[in-house]
Amino acid sequence: AVPTPTPSVPDISWDDADSDGVDDDGEHDPGYRLPRVANPLHYNVALTPDFDTFTFSGVVEIEIHISEKVKSLVLNAAELNFTSVTLETASGKSLIGTAEFDTKHETVALKFDSSLEPQIVTLHIVYQGLLNDQMRGFYRSFYTDSAGTKHWLASTQFEATDARRAFPSFDEPVFKATFDITLIIPKTMMALSNMPEKQKIDLDDTLVRVAFETTPKMSSYLICFVVGQFDSVTATWVTKGSEDGSVPEKERPVTVYTIPGLSDQGIYARDVAVRALQYYEQTFQIEYALPKLDMIAIPDFSAGAMENWGLVTYRQVDLLFDKTTASASSEQRVAIVVVHELAHQWFGNLVTADWWGNLWLHEGLATYFEHDCTDHLFPEWKMRDQMIIAQRAAMYKDSLRTSHPVAWNPNTPNTISEMFDSITYEKGGSLLMIAEDYMGREAFFNGLRLYLRTHEFSNADTDDFWAAMDLQINPNAPTPPPTAYFPSSSPSPVPSPYILPSPSPTPSIAPTPSPTPSTSLSPAPYSSMSPAPYSSMSPAPSVSPSPVAVTSPSPSPSPVLVFPSIPPVPSPSPDTNVRMERSKAKRLSEKKRRDQELPALPSEVMGKWTYEAGFPLLTVSSIDITQERFFNLEHKKRREQRQNEDENEDDSPWKVPIHALTSDSDEDYFLLMDTSETKVFWPYGGKDSWVKLNSGQQGLYRVNYDHQTWENIRSSLSDDLNVLPELDRAGILNDAMVLAKEDKLSYTVALSMLKTILNQDISFLVWDGALDEMYSIGYLLRDQYCYASYEEFMQEIIGKALTRLENDETDTDALLPNTYHTASLLRAELFNAGVHFRTPEILDKSMEMFWNSVEDPVNHGVNPDYRQGVYNGAVMAGDRKEYDQVRGMYLNATDAVETQRLLRALPSTLRRPLQQYTLEALLDPNIVRPQDQRSIFAGVSANEIGEPLGWDFFRNNFDAFNSRGLGKGLIKYVTRYFASELRLNEVVEFFSENPPNGGEMALQDSLVTIQSNIAWVESNAEEVCSWLLGEEQQRRRQQPQQEL
Repeated sequence: AVPTPTPSVPDISWDDADSDGVDDDGEHDPGYRLPRVANPLHYNVALTPDFDTFTFSGVVEIEIHISEKVKSLVLNAAELNFTSVTLETASGKSLIGTAEFDTKHETVALKFDSSLEPQIVTLHIVYQGLLNDQMRGFYRSFYTDSAGTKHWLASTQFEATDARRAFPSFDEPVFKATFDITLIIPKTMMALSNMPEKQKIDLDDTLVRVAFETTPKMSSYLICFVVGQFDSVTATWVTKGSEDGSVPEKERPVTVYTIPGLSDQGIYARDVAVRALQYYEQTFQIEYALPKLDMIAIPDFSAGAMENWGLVTYRQVDLLFDKTTASASSEQRVAIVVVHELAHQWFGNLVTADWWGNLWLHEGLATYFEHDCTDHLFPEWKMRDQMIIAQRAAMYKDSLRTSHPVAWNPNTPNTISEMFDSITYEKGGSLLMIAEDYMGREAFFNGLRLYLRTHEFSNADTDDFWAAMDLQINPNAPTPPPTAYFPSSSPSPVPSPYILPSPSPTPSIAPTPSPTPSTSLSPAPYSSMSPAPYSSMSPAPSVSPSPVAVTSPSPSPSPVLVFPSIPPVPSPSPDTNVRMERSKAKRLSEKKRRDQELPALPSEVMGKWTYEAGFPLLTVSSIDITQERFFNLEHKKRREQRQNEDENEDDSPWKVPIHALTSDSDEDYFLLMDTSETKVFWPYGGKDSWVKLNSGQQGLYRVNYDHQTWENIRSSLSDDLNVLPELDRAGILNDAMVLAKEDKLSYTVALSMLKTILNQDISFLVWDGALDEMYSIGYLLRDQYCYASYEEFMQEIIGKALTRLENDETDTDALLPNTYHTASLLRAELFNAGVHFRTPEILDKSMEMFWNSVEDPVNHGVNPDYRQGVYNGAVMAGDRKEYDQVRGMYLNATDAVETQRLLRALPSTLRRPLQQYTLEALLDPNIVRPQDQRSIFAGVSANEIGEPLGWDFFRNNFDAFNSRGLGKGLIKYVTRYFASELRLNEVVEFFSENPPNGGEMALQDSLVTIQSNIAWVESNAEEVCSWLLGEEQQRRRQQPQQEL
């Protein structure tokens, strides 16, 4: 899934937040977990939605294996009313049951006249539920056709704990079972579910019963069904059979469903899905397990997408693509969301985490593959390099005192929902990049294959994952005990997927014993490392069930897309524009990697990274390197106020794989730092020399240097920007800006580095990271005397970059083919930034382009890459006329991407009445859908006119937002730029009296962010202002000379 937490906040006190950000209320309450005495084997679920009353009626039969004598059966159920409960025992006896609901724990205890002995029973429940409008459980959505008629549809969103709102169930991921789904629907509608349709029977003139084939063994949160009127486009992908012919070649359909009239916009996502499925099957060497794959765009959808097995649901903007209106960023977004969700068909669906605390085994892996697979499909996008963007998101969240480990143990539905954040996704994916880099790509992928084959159709935990990795390094590595809670259930009616032929075995690599911590190291180039003692051992064994064929439905006539065969272990494409190529920054060919000696097992290296919050700051001074946990500025101020360190802080060091390059050598140097401090004798000399750690930006850590090293790096970049590759320039600039923000480096050093790099650079990744920090500074300087100087500084460097980019685009040799996409991304970012910082020339251009496109869209249509900036600029620089034009275009738009652009432009207005008008639209779901309310609040809070209006509006209408479960999700967007004690006190006071419906962690994160903003203004505003005024004076001295 693409993350969207659902919203509980007990008492809110700034100092009461636990260091791990976890609300203890309920976290140790066993009532939230089901007893391990009963295991579902099979469900029959039949549902009848009613679109007049927005309710549904249901019947569920569950075959249950009872392993111990029990007085009652406990299941999950929420917002359901039971009509009858009966139980058929193994002997055929029928028992009438009573239901006792526990609303707090979302469970129901079913009690019978006598105790139940160990046996297999069949539970039968008749019940009713709500077809709600909260985008969870079984919920309703709508669309309006061209004639203005509203049409209803119904869809599901069960992850993480909402299958219980559609049918009584054992709603935990470890309780896997098979499912038969039946839907009774109006004849004017169609029904979809995880499996192909098995039977359709007319019941009367208005209703039809649609039954679907039996699913494989799966968790309840992956069940999906959708009812409505849809169009579709279908293609076929081919899975190759076995070489001996015992398993034939197989064709299966990939279908994209849309509301009527938009099916052509599903072609791009369909084609990406076909290619991604081929990549995954050949890479994992395990066939996709189901006979079809459907993807459907839902008008109201809380997340970006949801990986339901065989029926993936999406927000419209994340699935539909119109090449006439889509920008490079929206094209990329659709591709990576599709690739992300299809990775889940293996990681999450085939192998499922045993509990939500191991969610990163789904989302971290899917985040990794949204970069890795997309990089293979579209190498010119450089998606593996774009993982640096995910790293930044992870480090921001992980620098907060309220962060949490990647793997931990949430208990309540509220804290489970808050696992869907940048720690689970972006940090999880970044840790996998570290593991791949440390182990080597072949060993890492063999570990993935072993993990999948060992745990298919079952559950696993974090220890299981690292055990599979350890076996690729040392075949004698210990393995954890099995994680299965229950005895084997009846076999799945869907056979195990065919294990595709494995590639040539990869020699295993074994570690040497962990060395005694040393105080000094001489880093060696990889090429000089000694061979591993286990290099001649056999590869780790793999589980290979007998090949079987899965029966596929006969697809409707559709094009067969033929794509080139995908190698099982593709290599990332190099960046040919820099002196030191990306492939060299990766350092080693696979052959060399197999010959190297690794100092520790993957589980040993990755243990602290996985099970503890935080990441290290490495400080380099001459030959000394030290490490400590990196915290944001709020933590420093808090410790100063308390005059001691937090009791729970852990000073044990991370094991940090470090790659480094120096000014005097093209060689890459490696060391594994596993102590708090060490000495490293770098092979360079001279007062102008430097060392740059984290070369290639694979590591998840920040690096600070002594003043001379910072200056030497800046000076070298001033002379020749390409002394560092794009990724390393992006990394060192982002490190400098973040270190300055957190009061660990002088802003004079950081801003001088920024000026040196950005006055030359037109690299997307460099600017993307820089702009994040520059926006942040701008928001915090809004009330400072130097803000006009800051705007002028930003206008100048953005204008220069746009000019350089335009000049390079006129030079046919300047932009290589693999930079077209990232140049488009950069062009859009720079134009948007120019509007944001109110560059007069760009605002004038926006207004001109906007009205030209309105008056003559055929001949003067705006390039999609510029449209967001043009709409923002027109609303910002204009008045009621421009605002009404954009609002009218938004209300009449049918394209999902264009709709989002127009909506996001509305809060750009600098007119107070128009800001209020925008906010009031949030109360009408026919104007602004609940899923889009965050976009409005994000834009309003970024606008100095809108920020106080947004805070007042949010408080005045909080009950309306909170009743729909949206209160918690909006807190971040409403408060994230607050930077005063007054605002902090208002937030604390308001939420103490008005606790949101879920979200202790989100609220505490917001409180920490506000405190960090206050600390930044106190510590850094004056230094930044002084630097800006110095720059302004220098520009003024240069202007007369330039005029002469």
